[in-house]
Amino acid sequence: MRTKPIFFRHFAMIAMLVLFGVTAVLQGCDCEQVAISLDAEIQSIPKTLVFESVSIGDKLTREVIIKNTGRGELRVSELEMVNESAGNPFKLLTEKELPLIIDPGKTVSLKVRYEPKRAGIARGHIKTISNAKNTNSIGLYKIDLRSTELSADISALPNPVE
Repeated sequence: MRTKPIFFRHFAMIAMLVLFGVTAVLQGCDCEQVAISLDAEIQSIPKTLVFESVSIGDKLTREVIIKNTGRGELRVSELEMVNESAGNPFKLLTEKELPLIIDPGKTVSLKVRYEPKRAGIARGHIKTISNAKNTNSIGLYKIDLRSTELSADISALPNPVE
């Protein structure tokens, strides 16, 4: 007869620990909480925006499309450029008022500039936080950015070298 009270106490204790753990995780996160939609879906076209090689100091601008492929309203609450390479070669040129609302089947265009300051492959991403169901638990979706190999322009004088 004592199994029910013991079971109930164990269940209640586990429930409190889980609730405490979830609360602690949410309070420790400095990110905005987003209600995930069961109908909105986010897609970028292309998934990875690749910039061709340009000379150091030159600029190249490309476009990426964010599309709502779901059936519900897509609400983008954060758009942020994250440079993973030294010199911050990528810049988000398009400024949008947030939250950005994208209806089902509709798209939004973003312009990104690549201006390398050193040789090598550059990497970065556009961080989006939204209510899309095909994102992680905080609504994060990344649009990857990268450049092709960039070599420094080197010239020798006199030309040709003897």
